[in-house]
Amino acid sequence: MYLERWEVLHRAQCAIKQTQVTVQKIGREIEEKLRCTSTSNELKKESECLQLKILVLRNELERQKKALGQEVALLHKEKNTLHDRGKYRRVVAELMVMVTKMKVLLFSVLVSLSEICN
Repeated sequence: MYLERWEVLHRAQCAIKQTQVTVQKIGREIEEKLRCTSTSNELKKESECLQLKILVLRNELERQKKALGQEVALLHKEKNTLHDRGKYRRVVAELMVMVTKMKVLLFSVLVSLSEICN
């Protein structure tokens, strides 16, 4: 009789220990899933932020291209209407400076886009 009670008690203790191990294992799995979900959410947030920055930079690039095109067209029109050789040279020099500045600006925007994408 004593032996049977001891065996029942021993089995109950073993079952309790096994249950504790299982609960700990499930707890660790839940914690890992929560960490993964948190990391995934942070990465999604960062990705959306970068996509927004890229969109803003692309829009700025398009705006600057349009502005450059308008400025170049204006300077070409002015150049075509000038008869004075000195004024013509000044406009050509201004045009060259503007084109150079816009190239530098466009390059810096492209570099920024490249950095964001990488």
